[in-house]
Amino acid sequence: MKRGNNDQGREGKGGVANDWMLTFNDMLTLLFTFFVLLLAFSALPADYVVQAAKSFRETKTGGLAPEGGVMRIFQPFVTPVKDADIEAEKARNDRRREMEKALRLKAGLLKVLEGSPGAIIADWPLGMGLQFAPADLFDPSGHMVRQGRELLVRLREAIKQEEGFVRVEAYAGAFAARGSENGGDNLAAIRAAAIAAAMTADGGLEAERVAASGHDTGGDPPTDGKGAIRIFVSARHI
Repeated sequence: MKRGNNDQGREGKGGVANDWMLTFNDMLTLLFTFFVLLLAFSALPADYVVQAAKSFRETKTGGLAPEGGVMRIFQPFVTPVKDADIEAEKARNDRRREMEKALRLKAGLLKVLEGSPGAIIADWPLGMGLQFAPADLFDPSGHMVRQGRELLVRLREAIKQEEGFVRVEAYAGAFAARGSENGGDNLAAIRAAAIAAAMTADGGLEAERVAASGHDTGGDPPTDGKGAIRIFVSARHI
């Protein structure tokens, strides 16, 4: 009789202690049903399933990376959603950084040009246009003079410090040597190439940051005759 009471007591305690299993099982069943319903009501394009299966298969077996190695990383097959407000804020931040970079770039160029009073300066929001008389940089035969090379080196260092971009436009015009084989377009192209070389030589600017072109105006250069050599500098690619 006494032993029977003890057995009943142990069964009673065990039953109370294991009741939580019923609630836990119900919760898991409900969660499973919830996610099954979500999948049932969603529309998953067939190509997403194909991409997912291919990505999973390559993860297990090893797919080829672009550089030729074996890739075992699960690749995303759904493009992330881009928030319009976030993208607009990023664009505003990029614009602000560009403006700050342009201001620093202009300040450095103006400091260099303090010793070159003959330069004509044109300003715009993200850069600066510089115009030089051809005689400030070249002799009549098209060879760069020493003071011109020194000026270009100082300019390129200021541009390099802010990772700026340069476009050179050289005009032959009335300054071209009359009767010379280097007249017209040829002389203008030689001068533009010489300026670009001075900007990129000896650890200067990267070649992809410098563009150059030569033009024959068929007469006097544009504006007041001092615009035969134009160097445009910008905080972004031009």
